[in-house]
Amino acid sequence: MTEGTEKALVADIVPTQRRGSAFGWYNLAIGLGALPASLIFGRIWDTAGAPTAFAFGASLALIAAVLMAFVAPSTRRSA
Repeated sequence: MTEGTEKALVADIVPTQRRGSAFGWYNLAIGLGALPASLIFGRIWDTAGAPTAFAFGASLALIAAVLMAFVAPSTRRSA
């Protein structure tokens, strides 16, 4: 559901002549992150059960959202 907005962000922040490389690096990062995430989630599911695995995923998502508030630049514009 968010892949379209992620790709739009990549297109917005990268110069036109570098977009092909930027999308390649973006997809590489997604692929390299998805494999260990899936392995860790599966291990937690096998050892502690589904509720623990989903709680772990939700906790990481919450931490990422809080950290993003400090890292992402503000887009507010004064009127």
